[in-house]
Amino acid sequence: MRPLRRRNSPIINQSSSTLRALEKSWGRLLVCLLHALDFLHAEAGVIHTDIQARNILISLADDSPLQAYVAAGHDAPSAREVVDERRTIYASRQLEFSLGEPTLCDFGPAVVGSGRYEGLIQPLPFRAPEVILGMPWDAKVDMWNLGTLLWQLSFNAHLFSGATEVEQLARMIAYLGPPPRQFVAGGDQDIRELYFDKDGVWKGAPITPTPIGEVLEGEEAEGFRDLLGGMLAWAPGDRKTARELLRHSWLSDSSDDGSRTGAQVVLESIAIFENGRFGYVDDDLDAKTKKLVSGAGEDLTKLHKARAASQGCEVPWLVYVVTQAVYRLYFSPIANFPGPKLAALSFWYEFYYDVVQGGQYTFEIGRMHEKYGPIIRINPHELHVSQPDFYEKLYSGPGKRRHRWGWYTAQFGLPESMFGTTDHDSHRIRRAAVNPFFSKGAVRSLQPIIDERIEALLNRFRGFQASGQPITLDYAFSAYTNDIAQEYAFARSDHRVDQEDFEPTFHKASIAGSSSGALMKQYPWVLPLMQSLPESFMTWLDPDMASYFSFQNMIKREIQEIKTGKTNNKSADHRTIFYEIINSDLPPKEKSDARLAQDGQTVVIAGTITTAWGLCVAVFHLLSQPETLKKLKEELRTVLKGPSSPVTLATIEQLPYLTGCVQECIRLSYGVCTRLQRIAPDETLTFNDGNKDWYIPPGTPVGMTSVLMHHDESVFPDSRTFLPERWVGNPQLSKYLISFSKGTRQCIGINLAYAELYIALARIFRAYGSEGVRFEDDVGRLELFETTMSDLELTKDVFIPVAGNGSKGIRVLVKK
Repeated sequence: MRPLRRRNSPIINQSSSTLRALEKSWGRLLVCLLHALDFLHAEAGVIHTDIQARNILISLADDSPLQAYVAAGHDAPSAREVVDERRTIYASRQLEFSLGEPTLCDFGPAVVGSGRYEGLIQPLPFRAPEVILGMPWDAKVDMWNLGTLLWQLSFNAHLFSGATEVEQLARMIAYLGPPPRQFVAGGDQDIRELYFDKDGVWKGAPITPTPIGEVLEGEEAEGFRDLLGGMLAWAPGDRKTARELLRHSWLSDSSDDGSRTGAQVVLESIAIFENGRFGYVDDDLDAKTKKLVSGAGEDLTKLHKARAASQGCEVPWLVYVVTQAVYRLYFSPIANFPGPKLAALSFWYEFYYDVVQGGQYTFEIGRMHEKYGPIIRINPHELHVSQPDFYEKLYSGPGKRRHRWGWYTAQFGLPESMFGTTDHDSHRIRRAAVNPFFSKGAVRSLQPIIDERIEALLNRFRGFQASGQPITLDYAFSAYTNDIAQEYAFARSDHRVDQEDFEPTFHKASIAGSSSGALMKQYPWVLPLMQSLPESFMTWLDPDMASYFSFQNMIKREIQEIKTGKTNNKSADHRTIFYEIINSDLPPKEKSDARLAQDGQTVVIAGTITTAWGLCVAVFHLLSQPETLKKLKEELRTVLKGPSSPVTLATIEQLPYLTGCVQECIRLSYGVCTRLQRIAPDETLTFNDGNKDWYIPPGTPVGMTSVLMHHDESVFPDSRTFLPERWVGNPQLSKYLISFSKGTRQCIGINLAYAELYIALARIFRAYGSEGVRFEDDVGRLELFETTMSDLELTKDVFIPVAGNGSKGIRVLVKK
């Protein structure tokens, strides 16, 4: 290769001398990446989908720079400033090094298989046009990705630098010329019509052509442009394969002796150096790579040996560990945030508390905050904040983009569900289709279904009164909420309220599925492995998990039967969520069986367990606090003239003390009791701890937790006490109630949950009193049975609250 010269252009900001110094390095890097992609595409059957600078690791040639770094720190310690007892700032020290092998890594979003796929992939600056236009895509998206990366590395700027997809398409047209009409015609109609007319002509503002050929000049410019053209063609079929590009003349000076294999480049490496510093290292790299290569029919250990045999430059494992540790502790973008060094070093710290100790990391995070302050680093990538007033900034409204963290949402194996969708824009599209079903108006129209189920539950109460047997309210309320959720979603119900002991299989299965999450997010391959086991073996191994998988299959059948007409939801006297969605004008890919089944699971499970537990919390406290129950019953008697009097949801929502009871049971039941991270991809968030500002880099997962926030004594004095009065005449307090989260990803079922809580509490406690609170027209009284506060207190976080292992649930006797 010979130097390229450039004309002045706004899309290039590197000097010619810098280009001359870097071209040979980029050429060799490109050769290595092409070998890697040739192996992935041709041999392993893998599409990477996320080729960017931070996913290319460069090993150290040897460990002497690390030894010199440590020795220098010992001989001449860095200057430091002790800010306070919790925080010390060290002066930076230069790390002198020479670079070794380049390595392609981070296969988290990769797909295994050489077919065609659908869905949103690739960061926006690297996103291929077929992905933007909603077309099926294949391995050629990696070639487009590589072309855009080559430009970025060569000129320190993105070739297509639009902030939105429409801006990206406009820049592509400017630099590459208009797309072929046949290519445009293959796009998803709803998406295509946003940008092009029926003839495939651009509908947006006029575009001034800026062909790449007019940007570069020089003896080798033609070869470089031809190389890029082999990757940056509009139509995937016009792009070259990695193997074809390896034979390109422009790369001849960078090629090695040909003995290098793509497998050697695929293996995980040590660290990436960008501008002389460590860059991002994926903490799950080992597990993900091993899973990927295993899925492609290769063994990771064999590939290590192959690399060592052919290159003779195997980096010692110790160097890998030490380098990764140094990066995480000192060079990570969040290295300056306080917290335990072990937590910053490895996910094993969280694994110990959540898997070995069983759902204890939330409580450990609380102890960290007591020691280190209101903002802490809790694992190699994630921050946690405890200051309540930061919540609205992090969990913001529609004006700010917020992603979810894929590492965390992977624990349930539902990546296409609204819950599992990480990308802000994709989530917005999916949620918009369901929002109308969960508006306040839609929920109020559902009151006849809620009334019928609460009447059935009260009828069961009368049966238990006659038998003298205790009711396990966990199961009773779970049956109540599950019947409503399934009826609304699919126009079907298992009528669990009417079954003996309230048919607790689903309740137990949901707890089991949720409890598995701590392990699954660390090792996501475990879940599909368990799902692949024979049902009989799974039933023997773990009956509750087997029931959980059976429920998943039932939801899939429901979706398929609605599509095929075997279930005719038109006969229902109310709208049903999935019948309406399936028969809507949403794009076909948003109505696939797999995606809708995932949303069906989240709607039913989320609509069952958390609301049921909130009712348990309310009943326990009201029966334990006679004065509180008396105030509630007196208020209810003002609008419900008799124990069976009908009442509208709009009426009881106006009762201040009932509202206080509802808010307080929501606060003390926590909703989802674990942290729900948000990622601000486009902005640096600023957090003030009272002494200084902390700047949170874009792309950093940050979480807050309802369990900690709801017991912040500065917001909720005497926070362990059930105190409805705190809400009466104090509407501003609601900003700190986060059981349903807030912002664009707030729990979609919030209005339905409130309706179920209001109606259940009003009807139950208008009809029943307690041992110490009784009115003349009560039909009976409720008494706690072998139930104490220990049956209610949160002892472990398994995504949802779970009481002590020995608890038999919240149980009551129904008496005359």
